[in-house]
Amino acid sequence: MTPLTGSWSTPRGYLFWHTIRFLRMGQRDPTVQRGIRGVRMARWVRSGAATVELLWEDGRILGTAWGPGATEAMTYIPQWVGLHDTPCIDFGRDALNRRLSPVLGTHLSRAPFVSHEVLGHILQQQIAWRDAARIWFQLVSGVGEEAPGPFGLRMPLTFEQMKRTPYGFFQQVGISEPRIHAIREVGRLGYRLDEWLAVSQEDFVRRVTTLPSIGPWTANHVLAVSMGAPDVVVRGDYTIPHTVAWVLAREARATDDRMEELLQPFKGNRWRLVRLLWALNVQAPRRGPRMSGQRRRYGPAGRYR
Repeated sequence: MTPLTGSWSTPRGYLFWHTIRFLRMGQRDPTVQRGIRGVRMARWVRSGAATVELLWEDGRILGTAWGPGATEAMTYIPQWVGLHDTPCIDFGRDALNRRLSPVLGTHLSRAPFVSHEVLGHILQQQIAWRDAARIWFQLVSGVGEEAPGPFGLRMPLTFEQMKRTPYGFFQQVGISEPRIHAIREVGRLGYRLDEWLAVSQEDFVRRVTTLPSIGPWTANHVLAVSMGAPDVVVRGDYTIPHTVAWVLAREARATDDRMEELLQPFKGNRWRLVRLLWALNVQAPRRGPRMSGQRRRYGPAGRYR
């Protein structure tokens, strides 16, 4: 099949690599390859599998797509590279604006379907990022189909694979029993999750948190990181409250309530500010060793993130 091509101009100051940072889940993600000038990624759309190459050069995004879903995937490229987004360039505080100035060209990327994004965030519940990335690599390598195009990528799991993959394989790659139930529910519901989000973010959070082992952290994390919702506040995270408090108040540790208090003056762009702090790679000082493979719970006892 002949690939489809297109190009889009980028605004002045646009930062491609910071914008697309979270299209890839770890350096070994079988669904994404990073090159010198851009990335190639395999994604499901309603019309089928698609492999999309995104290159950034001379102020333009060059897009190429392969597979039965290529035509549809091309229409989503502006979202993936954040061209739908209008960044905030003034946060109302001179010192903060100066600190953020190197990364103000970071746009918020938005995936076309929240239903295809939830799985990756379920895998991040209660474990360190690198452990979630390892599980993603093993899961997709073991179950994912071969992606169209010449790059040897693999497709993320289909809804049917989420429902039908043997329980033992999920356990073998390190997915806990409650998260297996959550994954199977996402597979059962499929694109109905997108219908919930089409109503409102509040409706999506309310409905998705009724599913087994999916709490507010998971719901809001997927809205923020994958769907680029600029004002989402992610409660229950291990590091975000400390990062916010360190930058805005020079406090090394903070609760969720303190984080919300500090973010209130930036209402409308609260997640955008956090995202820019990530782009700067700002972290609060650590008091202990990095956590790895340890289970973490926040909120009421027994409630998953």
